[in-house]
Parts: sequence; structure tokens; C-alpha cells
Amino acid sequence: MKVLINGYPFKVKFVDGNSRKMKPDKDSYNLGLTEYADGIISIRKGLNERTTRSTVIHELTHAFMFAFGYTIEGGRSYV
Repeated sequence: MKVLINGYPFKVKFVDGNSRKMKPDKDSYNLGLTEYADGIISIRKGLNERTTRSTVIHELTHAFMFAFGYTIEGGRSYV
């Protein structure tokens, strides 16, 4: 799925839970990941419907914040 947020294109894709993006090291894992520079939102495959929905909403929130000039920490990034 592709979305355009304030002029920034993002591609939402579902990825294998064992990929490096979803499991960066042996002690942690991600349900979702937004890569601003590449315009990619990755969502872990195999989650139940409720968790998938929540994760997509969460990652889209990151994308919206970025596209409208806010950093994750809450300060302005002036993009």
C-alpha cells in the first residue's frame, strides 16, 4: 500500500518477523518500523488483527509527525 502524507510518499509493506528490520538483535524485536529517508513503513507479518491495526496506526503517526516537521522527541525538525 502507498500513502502520500504532506507530499512525502510512504510505502507500507508487511515483512517477515525474522528479518533484520524486525529483529535487530537477539534481545529485541519490532512490530513496526518507519524509515523516513527511504519512505518505507514495515509491519511485522503474522500479528493478530488488533495488533496489526494498532501497529499500522502507530507507524503512520510517526510518518505524519515527520511529514509535518516534528521529530519523535516532540521538537520541530523544520523539514
